[in-house]
Amino acid sequence: MAKRKPKFLTINQLLEFLGPNTINRMTIYKQIWGGNIPAKKIGRKFLIPMKWIEKEFGEYNEQ
Repeated sequence: MAKRKPKFLTINQLLEFLGPNTINRMTIYKQIWGGNIPAKKIGRKFLIPMKWIEKEFGEYNEQ
């Protein structure tokens, strides 16, 4: 049975998706704070919408 694609990714999941040595974690935070990456803050975590991720980086396939 196929897994459903998540609607949001955490910053750690986004870093895994982008691959090693592609972008720094702090850069993602700065882009969120600057309004360049849409994100929702739930508790202490930022959640980034899958629609935005796929628009910017292509199809998401969970490993």
